Order: sequence, then C-alpha cells, then structure tokens
Amino acid sequence: MSLVPEMNLLTTSAKKRRMSISKDQICTLLLNTLSPDNTTIQQTEAHLKAIDKQQGFTGVLIDIIQDKQNIPSHVRLVAAVHLKNQIANNWKNKPYDRNEKRERETEIENRVMLTFIFILFRDLIIINDQDKQVYRERLLYILSQYEQIGEESKIARQLSIAISKIARVDYHKQWPTLFQVLFEYLEKGNDHHKLTALQTIKYIVNELSSKRMSAERKEFYQVSNELFKLFGPIWNNSMNQLQNTVKMVSTVETIEQRNNIFIQQNQQTSVELLIVVSKILRRIIEHGFTQYQENNDICEFFNNLFNYLSNILSFRKSNGNHILRLKIDELIIMNQKIIIRAQAMNPLTFIKFLVPSLTYFNNQIVAYTPPHLQLTATIQQQHQDERSSEESLITFKTSLVQSLMYLRSIVDCISYQTEISDPDEDEGVALGSVDVTNNSSATHVAQSMIKQFFNFEMLQVHLRALVSNFLIITPEELQTWQDEPEQYIMQLDSDSHQYELKPCAYNLFILLMKHFHESCVQIVIEIVKYAMELRAPLTDQQVLLKESCYMTIGLGYYNLYEVVEFDKLFQSVFLAELQTPDARYKILTRRVCWLLGYWIPKIPEQLRAPIVSILLELVNHNDLVIALTGADSLKAYIDDYTFELDTFKPYVNQTILSLLALFKRCEEVESQTKLLEVLGVIFVQLNEQLRPYVASIFHLFGESWSNGDVSSILKNSLIRCMTLFLQAWNSSPAEYESFLLAVIDHATTPGSEESVFLLEDGLDLWLTYICRIGVTQTISPRLLQVFRNLVGTLSHTLEFAETCLRILDAYLLIGQQELLQQYGKDVAQCFFHLLGDIRDSSTVHVAQPIDRVLQMFPNDGCVLLQSVLAKLYTLTMDPEEPGLAKVQYLTVFARVCVGNPLYLFSLLDGIAAHKQQPVQDTVNQFFDQWFDNIDSISNSDARKLTAIALCNLIATPRAEVIPQLSQIITTVVGLRPDIDPPNNDFFSGGGESAGGFSLDGFSLPESATEIQLRKVQQVDPLNIVDLSTYLYEKMKEASNRLGANVFQAAIQSMHPTVLQLAIPPVNK
Repeated sequence: MSLVPEMNLLTTSAKKRRMSISKDQICTLLLNTLSPDNTTIQQTEAHLKAIDKQQGFTGVLIDIIQDKQNIPSHVRLVAAVHLKNQIANNWKNKPYDRNEKRERETEIENRVMLTFIFILFRDLIIINDQDKQVYRERLLYILSQYEQIGEESKIARQLSIAISKIARVDYHKQWPTLFQVLFEYLEKGNDHHKLTALQTIKYIVNELSSKRMSAERKEFYQVSNELFKLFGPIWNNSMNQLQNTVKMVSTVETIEQRNNIFIQQNQQTSVELLIVVSKILRRIIEHGFTQYQENNDICEFFNNLFNYLSNILSFRKSNGNHILRLKIDELIIMNQKIIIRAQAMNPLTFIKFLVPSLTYFNNQIVAYTPPHLQLTATIQQQHQDERSSEESLITFKTSLVQSLMYLRSIVDCISYQTEISDPDEDEGVALGSVDVTNNSSATHVAQSMIKQFFNFEMLQVHLRALVSNFLIITPEELQTWQDEPEQYIMQLDSDSHQYELKPCAYNLFILLMKHFHESCVQIVIEIVKYAMELRAPLTDQQVLLKESCYMTIGLGYYNLYEVVEFDKLFQSVFLAELQTPDARYKILTRRVCWLLGYWIPKIPEQLRAPIVSILLELVNHNDLVIALTGADSLKAYIDDYTFELDTFKPYVNQTILSLLALFKRCEEVESQTKLLEVLGVIFVQLNEQLRPYVASIFHLFGESWSNGDVSSILKNSLIRCMTLFLQAWNSSPAEYESFLLAVIDHATTPGSEESVFLLEDGLDLWLTYICRIGVTQTISPRLLQVFRNLVGTLSHTLEFAETCLRILDAYLLIGQQELLQQYGKDVAQCFFHLLGDIRDSSTVHVAQPIDRVLQMFPNDGCVLLQSVLAKLYTLTMDPEEPGLAKVQYLTVFARVCVGNPLYLFSLLDGIAAHKQQPVQDTVNQFFDQWFDNIDSISNSDARKLTAIALCNLIATPRAEVIPQLSQIITTVVGLRPDIDPPNNDFFSGGGESAGGFSLDGFSLPESATEIQLRKVQQVDPLNIVDLSTYLYEKMKEASNRLGANVFQAAIQSMHPTVLQLAIPPVNK
C-alpha cells in the first residue's frame, strides 16, 4: 500500500492550518463571546477553539490589541486574554495537543515513517521562530502604548502576563534584551509607563522563580543578583522619601492638610510603584538568594526594612481615613511578607535577623488594643508600666495576623529544633527546655536567641496581651452570639488560623505553652488568680476579661494537667459562676462548660454524677450557644477512656431526650451534623440501653431525611449515624425496612449526583442492615430490587469493591436461588470484570462470593460462572500474575472439585479444544501450576479444601488423572498435618461465625444471615469430611474402578513412607 496519500493528507491538513484568518472575522467572534446569550457564547468558543491551532491566529490577536483607534477596548481586552492563553499553550512549539500527538506518533511508527517526522511537523508548528522574534518586539512596543488607566490597565496586565509566559521559555537565550528594554521604560517613561514596566517585571520574575531545574535555578540566582542591585536602591530611596513624608504629615493637625501634602508629594503613585517594587524584591529574596547573612546588600536591606516599617507604621497613629491609608497598609503587608517568606525559605541563614524581626512583630502584638478596649483597663495594664509613644501603634488586622503567624512559625520552626529533637519522640523538644551553653551550631544559636528573647518578662507581657486583647470576646462576637448563635459556634470551630486574629492567638498561645512550659505555667496561674480575685459587682469589661482568663486553663490544659487541681477549682470557683443569675455571666457559663470537656479525665469519681447533671442541664439551656457547648462537653465525657456505663445508666433517658430536643432546635446544617456526631458517640457507648428510644431516634432520622431540601453534608452525617445506631441497637430492623432501604437506594444509586458524597457511607449502612435482618424475614421484593445498585456500583467503580462484595456475600446467603434467578448473569459479569483488575490483597474478597455460589450451588453455580472460571484459568496460567492472587484462584478451583469434580475436566476439555492442544497437556499444565502453589496456601481452611478437592480427583473417572495420582496422594499427605482441627463450637451459634461480616466491633445478633450461613456450613464438606479416612476411601474407590494392577502401577513411584501415611491407623 502506498504511503504517499497518507502524507498528502497531512500536508493538506497543515495547509488548512496556515489559511488566511480575517481580522474582522476574529473581532466579530471576540465580540460574540461577550453576548448575554449562552448559546452564542458556546458556538463562538467552539469556533475560536477550532481556529486556535491555525498559524497566524496569534498575529491577528496582536493586530487587534494594537489597533486602539478602530477597535473598542472591551474587544481588545478579550483579544488580550486569548493572546495570553494562546502563548501559554503554544509558544513551546507543540504542534498537536497531547492526544493528537500520541495518535500521530503511533501511526507514524506503525508505518515506519520516522524519517519524515520533521517534514510532517514543520508546517504544523503554530508559532514558528521567525514569527516569535516579531511578536516579542511587537508586544513590548504595544505594552508601552498602554497606560494604567481604566480598561487599558486590564489590557496592559494581560500583555504583561503574556510577556512573562514568553520569558519563561525564551529568556535569556532567545530574548537577552528583555530586561534592558523594560529598564528603559522604567527610566524614561511617565508614572503609568513605570508602573506597567514594573508589573511586567514582577510577572516575569514570578515565572522565572517557579522554574525548578538545576541549570534554571542557577540562571535565576544570577538574574536575582542583578535585579536586586537595581531595585534595592530604588526601594530604599522610595521608602526613605515616604518616611520623610510621613514625618511631615505627623506635624499637621487636620486631615485635609495631610491629604494635601500627599497630593503635592505625589505619594499615591509613588506608593503604588513602591508596592510593585516590594513584590519584585520579595520573589527575588525568597527564591534568588540562599545565604542572607553572607550578603552585605541583603543585610543592609533587612536592617533598613525594620527601621522603615517601624516609622511608617506610626502613620497609623492618626485617626481619619486618609487617601493613602489602604495603599500604605498594602505596602506594610507586602514588606512584612518579605520578612516572613525569607525566614520560611532559608531559616538557618536568617538567624542574624531573628531578634530584630521578633522585636518588630512582637511590638505590634503587645501594643495592640482593640477599639472597644482603648478606654478600659485590661490585665495587661494592671501589670505593665505605661507604654512609650513608639509602641502605641494603631495596627490593623492583616498586619496583626502576620505578626501572630510569624511568632508562631519562629517558635515552632523545625529547622530550629531538628538537632535537639529526640527521634524516638513524637514531638520535638520544647525550645524553653534546651540547654544551649557552649554550642555554636546554627540551630543552637537560633535556639539561644529565641530563648533569650522569650524570657520570663517578655512572656509575661506577651501572654497578658494575648489574653486581654486577642482572646477576649469582642462586641461583634457578642452580637453574633445574640442574633445567630449557631453561626457563633461555627466561627469558633472554623480552622481559619491563617486569616483571623483569634484562631491565630489560640495557636500562638498553645505553642508558647508547649515550648516555654515552666514560665508559661507560672504566668497562666497568675492570670487565673487575677481573674478569681475580681470581686462583684463586675463591670462588663471585667466579665469579658474573666472569661478570657478562664480560657487559658483550657488552651494550656496539656501543660497544666499536673499543676492545676481542677476538682477544687471547679467546686470553689466555677460552680459559683454557674449559679450566678446575672445574664452577663452567660459567657462564663459557656466557658466553664467548655472547660469541663477538656478536664474530664481529671474529674474524680465522686464529682462525676453532679457534673453529668450540670452538663445535661446546660444541654437544655435556653441559650443555644451554651446548649451546643454542653452537648460537645457531654460527648467528651461519654467518649473518654474513663467512661463507665453502669454509673451513667441513670442519665441515659435524659441524655437521649435532651439531645433529640436540641437537634430539633438547630437549623444550621453544621450544628445538626455536630449533634449527630455526639449521638453517634453515645450510640457506640450505650449499645442495648438504646432500645427504649428506637422509635424516637428513627423518627428523628426520618424527619431530618425528608425535611425539604436536605444538603448532602447532612445526609452523609445521617447515614453514618444510622449505621452506628443499627450496630449499637444490634437487633432486627424489620419495622423500619421501608425507610432504611429508601435511604440505601438514594445513597447508592450509581451515577446520581449525590452518590459521589453518599456512596461509601451508604454501602456501610447497607452492609450493617443486611447482616441484621431478622431470622423470620425472607428477602423482600424491595431488598431484592435495590440489589441492582450493587451491580451498578461494581460496574462503575472498584473503589468500594470490598464492601460491595461483602454485601453480595450476604445477599447470596439470604437470597439464594431467588437472587441468582433474577441477577445471576449480572453477578457473573461483575465477577468477570473484577478478576484481574483489582489489587492482589483484594482478590480474597472477590473469591469469597464466588466460593459461596459454588458452595451453595455446586452444579448450577459452575454453569453460571463458566466464563468466570475460564478467566480464572487464564489468570492462573499467566506467569505475570502475582502468587497471592493465584492462591485465591486455585482455591476457587478446589471448591469446584469439592462439589463437582467432573466440571473441572469439562472446563479443561473446552480450553484444550480452543487452544488446539491435547487434553492431557492442558490437564498436566494446570496440575503443575496447582502443585507449584500448594505451599503458598497459608489458610488452614483453604488447605483442607484443597486436600478434599484432590481426594475427589483421585476417584474421578478421567484417564488424565492417572498420571497425577502419585503426586496427588503425596500432596494430600503433606497437607494434612498443617490443617487445624475442626472447631467444635462452630455450630453453637456463638462468636462471629458469619465469615467476617461483623467487622464493626459488634457481635451480630441471631439474624437471617447467621442462620443461613450456619445451614450452608453444616453441609459443607469442609466441616464434615474427616481427612484421616477420606483419602484412603478415595484411593480404594479409584482402585476398584481402575483395577488393582492399574492403580498400583500408577502409584508405584511413591515413597513407601508416604503410602503408609495415606492409610489410616487401625483402631484397636
């Protein structure tokens, strides 16, 4: 067949890619992408995608962006976005998308056309090298024509990103003059051009810094050094100028005069430029330098940075909304990020700057006073001298979050702990406990600095500041408590320590307690004593302060556990707080309730009953925040390792009813989900004590499930809770079959939108349910109908195959013939597709239900599973198949031989005919494989099953067995000593006889699954055959059938000792 036509087709396709593209046509398409009609947008995007790979498309986009006179700005903006994407996807000369390229390469290899690859690909390159040179120059020129005003600033931004994408590929070999041109714009252009050039450099630096190859990293180090020498002085001069302007403003009284000074100094634009320069320097310092302490320029930069930031922060001392406030805030945040990221990237070469950076950030934390506390006394002021004016800074939230996070990262930095960490311990050694004397390593130098900085006095000031100003409840939080109590609880539980002040303060407090244990314990005890000494009547602020002081006992409970006598503290202090009728004390009530959840293990036996009563009373509190906190603490009590059911029995009734009532009071999904978790813990602990409340609990489940538009999150929690309840109740759920099967059907319907979230838990509920079907129940039409979901799930995904196969096994036991009549072919198809496609360790789960079918239906099962058994043979003979899997496959064949040994030979006859080889060869190959893997069978039941199967083969009327007789008898004799004796208690009904159904920690009740399993096992040869005589009986049967001479000739090669062992001893 000629190859020329194939090549011509490719050439034609290439010519189509080079066809002329009309600028007006593209403008129309770009305009249509802004249409309000979704159909028009989809058609336009499809059209643009079709021409995206055509040569010349990139040039037309550039033409459109350059034509400012005739094309509207919104069309040029869309063109700029497409250009950015076009360059990102196609600049590296990839002629096809991945799938197309793979198909082309395969086609070429198959036709031995490797010599024509270059010819074929040459015309398919979307942007060739000649065009690239032109585009690079044009883009830089066009960029200079756009100013940072309105819509043009958005276009300029897209162009800057496009240039950075090109630079990632071409700089510096193909584009060595890139930075030189941008520097010219920076020097000679107006403020708008400078800002555009800086933003472009920023994007380029971002792209270059993200490259990870060794050679590319070295190139970026060199570029970083050059860029730092350029931008370092620019940054220094600009910061100095801004600092002088801030000092000038501080002498002016009115806001209007201050704003005029900034306008006259043109500081707004200067600050915008300075922000971009700071962003560039951040990337350069973070990714372009590693040895900070050895670089004089870097050292000078950081020293200036701490000085400038401290002075510029003083700008925020003045009240009023200045026109530069937001910009200066952004500048402060960006420059603080330089410090934070530099330390995180290279902590051991940042050690020289640890003390100044800690001082700078700590000053912000200590000096901060929330607006609502600025006129009131705090614990910090009670123990601290009046602060100097330099420290009295009015900081802002983002800067404070950065400060808290920075101190947290320093205290917990692994690089400052590695050399002193005990590898046998789960956690590193606390910094405060390290002896750093006479140790000059970098790590220990850092530890010494940190320990000296966080001395007792500093920790005292710092912890008091955290308690007084960060952990204290704010007016906004109190308002949320009042208006949206569930939202308040959700905010407390949210993991937002990188964005919010209070979670950041929590984390820092806990870490300081961990690393400076002795000092912090002493300070916290002083703080609590201070709170206890506050005498009534308390002001509102004192109540709030008392609450935050009590919080420290919970946050530091791990470190205070051996120091604080919580029982005495509860009786002497907290109990009185709970009994105070003042409505303002509700925050103290909640805090004491919260503390009880932490200190449950420390509560003595004699106090447990009163505390349970208190918690249950709080669960019924009319304040929803207190009630939800009470439920959480009650959960901690019940889930604690010291929990004893006998002492809790008097409170079971009130606990269940209180939690069910609280659930109905909640409206938010998060609150309901949390309460379901509490109920789940209670279910696990109470077990059969739940029986009087079954109806109420199921009523709650039903009402919640069908209550309008229930979210997937709540449904998931409900299903998990139902599963735990069924396991704890451990009785037949026949009365609630309709509801439970509806839930299972909804959660496990393959392909449904919610099955993505509900499938796993739905399958667990299904397994729990089917294993507890009552003894008198038979498989109902509804239960049989929902089985289709199991088939669909196994066909759709293998992720939950293990659970699905256990459910299938249970179905086989209770459904039996009825199940296979309706779903037999589907079941066989599932087995067929699963075999060979799952990991080795899961093969046993597939083999179990296959074994069950053959065990229950020895004849019909073999016919039903004919294709499965044929595949098993193929996998068994495959040399690449793992040994563990082969053992499982051969165990299935053993089951076939136990129930229907002639079918094995019928199968092998068919395989031999298909392979067109003698039957004897096929049989010999199979037996060779079986005998080779006998020793790998470790399970005693599997070994016995194999021995019975081989015994059955001895008496099988097939000539192909005769050459194998000697090996079969020898193998069975070898298997017998390794088989465990039969379990006399197996049929007693005790224990977990359900073949692994009860893996949830609960003993199964007397269920239909158990009963049917027992019936099947009672007639299973595995449990009734005595191998000590069975082998000899089969040998006699074979001798009688073959004749003594033929049989003796077949076994003459056997060792006499083996033959003697095959004969059972005579009872005297």
